[in-house]
Amino acid sequence: MIDRPSYEKLERIRAELEKRISGLEQQLEDSGKSPDVLREMGIFGELFQKAADMILIAETDDSGKPGMIQLANPAALKEFGYSLEDIRKMSLQELLAGSTQGAITETLYPDTLKYEKTFHTKRGRKIHADIYSHVFMHGKERFAFAIVRDISKRREMEESLRLSEEKYKRLVESLSDEYIFYAHDSDGMITYLSPSITRVLGYSSDEAMRNYKEFYTDHVMNEEAIKCQEESLRGNIQSPFTNELYHRDGTVRVFNNTELPIYNVEGEIIGVEGIAQNITERVEAEKELRNQQEIFILLEKTIEEVFWVHDLKTDKLMYISPKYSEIFGRSTNSLYHNPGSFLKAVHPDDVEFVIKEYKKISKGKGLDLEYRVVLPGDIERLIWSRSFVLLDERNRASLSIGTALDITDRTKVQREKNFLAAIVENLEDHAVIKDTTLRIIASNPANYKAAGLKSADQLIGKTDLEIYGDFEHVRQYLDDDQKALKLKKGETLEKDQVFVYPDGKKIHSLVKKFPVYDEKNNLIAVASLSRDVTDYKNTLKDLYESEEKYRLLINNQGEGIGMVDPDDTFLFANPKAEEIFDVPAGKLVGRSLFDFVDKNNRAFIEEETEKRRAGEKGNYELEIKQGGGKKRLILVTTTPQYQEDQFKGTFAVFRDITDWRTTEESLRKSERELREANAAKDKFFSIIAHDLRNPFNSILGFSDLLIKDYSGYDKDEVLTFIRMINEASRQAHNLLENLLNWSRAQTGRINIEPTGIDIHEAVVSIFQLYEGSAREKNLVMTNKVKPGTLAYGDANMIPAVLRNLVSNAIKFTRPRGTVTVNAKNFKNYTEIAVIDNGIGIPADLIDKLFRIEENVTRSGTANEEGTGLGLILSKEFVEKNNGTIRVSSKPGKGSSFTIRLPRNGK
Repeated sequence: MIDRPSYEKLERIRAELEKRISGLEQQLEDSGKSPDVLREMGIFGELFQKAADMILIAETDDSGKPGMIQLANPAALKEFGYSLEDIRKMSLQELLAGSTQGAITETLYPDTLKYEKTFHTKRGRKIHADIYSHVFMHGKERFAFAIVRDISKRREMEESLRLSEEKYKRLVESLSDEYIFYAHDSDGMITYLSPSITRVLGYSSDEAMRNYKEFYTDHVMNEEAIKCQEESLRGNIQSPFTNELYHRDGTVRVFNNTELPIYNVEGEIIGVEGIAQNITERVEAEKELRNQQEIFILLEKTIEEVFWVHDLKTDKLMYISPKYSEIFGRSTNSLYHNPGSFLKAVHPDDVEFVIKEYKKISKGKGLDLEYRVVLPGDIERLIWSRSFVLLDERNRASLSIGTALDITDRTKVQREKNFLAAIVENLEDHAVIKDTTLRIIASNPANYKAAGLKSADQLIGKTDLEIYGDFEHVRQYLDDDQKALKLKKGETLEKDQVFVYPDGKKIHSLVKKFPVYDEKNNLIAVASLSRDVTDYKNTLKDLYESEEKYRLLINNQGEGIGMVDPDDTFLFANPKAEEIFDVPAGKLVGRSLFDFVDKNNRAFIEEETEKRRAGEKGNYELEIKQGGGKKRLILVTTTPQYQEDQFKGTFAVFRDITDWRTTEESLRKSERELREANAAKDKFFSIIAHDLRNPFNSILGFSDLLIKDYSGYDKDEVLTFIRMINEASRQAHNLLENLLNWSRAQTGRINIEPTGIDIHEAVVSIFQLYEGSAREKNLVMTNKVKPGTLAYGDANMIPAVLRNLVSNAIKFTRPRGTVTVNAKNFKNYTEIAVIDNGIGIPADLIDKLFRIEENVTRSGTANEEGTGLGLILSKEFVEKNNGTIRVSSKPGKGSSFTIRLPRNGK
């Protein structure tokens, strides 16, 4: 394509040649020479002959339609493949026939056309060309002058470049969340960022266009990173380096960077481009791995078990913890050299058994066995060994991981406990514990069986009077309990006691009674042991300690704990359960769970109880009503209780989750509101980032043209450029003014000072402001507002609203259209309408006009650009002044924007 300065130069040469032709024409006629000779003379002849572009000159009729070709330069004859004689027999239409692409016409000058065309030469070669056509007069004849430039290769290169750019752009913009492609200049200012910046660091592309050091944290790794980046700017290729950057939410991310310097055509370094890989997760994983290694080392030194890992494919021991030497009495080195050498420490009687079990490992089975080892000095110890097998991708045994623990002492202690438990359960003597109200809270089988009962549950919660009746020996037994309750910690009341059971059986026993205190020396129970011999004292002590721990644990739980019978009546409840159900201490037992729920929840509880009968555990939420009618939400975890295969009730844990659920809902609501606010803000900034660029592109573009070739333009062209610059500046100014007002309104920094506003005078000022824009479109603007029409509002905001509405009306009204402003006074408000007969607004856009999250922008009838922010700001201002705004429109008929404002300050 011929650029404008080159074409203007060619035009000046052509004009000079025509001037010379006119001056020499008479001389040629006087000398008898044909005027055709002139076409081959002088500068024009040399230019015509040597031009690389194809040049054609054809005669034309009075209407300017080209006729037969008169001249063709050598380049044209060569490209088209015709001789001069053949080409003179053709018209321009015939020569350029067979177009495969419609002409793209552009008027470069009042009498010069430029268009593109694809045609075929005589040999069938397809040529895509730029054609510049100009009609000129020579004497009384009219000729068409055409320059044809073959741009086929350029088109191919442009297409190839376009495809490459699209491919590169798709590659960069489709980078995963792990990568950011970036570039910055020699001052460190970022010049490009791939779209992945938003996904990786949370910033929009516009927010991130600043000096890269502003993202750096104060981590020491960034000092080395800055040095590497400075070396890159000196042309020294650096190895990949890491840095730590701030995320938009204030957290940090770690990146691995690879950079290369950027050179200009003179070979100077003008910046750096690079790619940053987000390795935050990897760094955190490595950190976690180090922590786990430290923990592993700590465990290795502290745990009592031997830990080992065995590679089954190579039959090599990969790891054995140092504890092996202590437990097996052999060095770890011996085991690394021969994994089977541990058998030398195994008791001879257990070796065959251990070998048999260990052979199962190769078949993919784990171990769980006990065997004996013999340490130096013939010390025998009992070992508990466990392991599991890891399979490879082919489902074959790959690794065996296991532990070995010396359980000699633990087994001994456990056996002793089992023996004691068996003794308590099988004692023929009677053991009973009562609370401070003398209600039984524990009884051994000998005691409840002696009373003719099947389980201790039939005694729990009851007194001796309730169980055995009101008899003297029963009261004596209770009196002794009362005396025992008055004893100090450690004191014992011993008495011979004759006791008569309901079946008439009498028992003469030695009874020992003593009070039970918790660790805070609070009296909590009385225990008694009735036996015929004195050997049961230790057993009673063990029972006492066990019961003391049980009661302490239950009463100090932070969760409510209770037991209900099959009919959902409380048999037991700890203090926290009483607090949750808002019942006085000791008053929850005996009450039904149904007392605290409504009818719907009653049916739900019955369904849950049936599940417990079937042996299912449960976990559900339940709404209860406390004593004052206050509702609470609790989480109930239930476990069925059976005795001799009979359902005896449900053990339940209650957690009050009311406050937690309220907090959760509040957080969800806050999250939704924050997401909506962020979405609106992001949409707002995207509008500004896009639309603020357009007017500045126009300003820079036209000002660059004036700077580069000011003398090459006439005054009209210069004035046109200046007008365009002025219009673009006005657009930018309006956008910035709206942006400033919007920002002040959103942050509450705009002051509203209501006063009476003369709407007629305000419209007069606005029409004067837009008089030039209206004149360019030949619009009729009419102010039908009567003088003295007042509205009450801020003297800066309301005129700003009217300016936006009038500006929009002018923008979307066709030439020779009308823009009218009228107003009406009502009792309490003034109604102002801005009406135009322009292109109107589609119905599907009307509801979106005043919403920041909807980007509603349309070009005006003269291609005027807009942001959609003006209407949003107008609505904001009108509502801040206690007014309303509405719009009615019909596509193709026009629009009417109506605002209502108070008539006074009341």
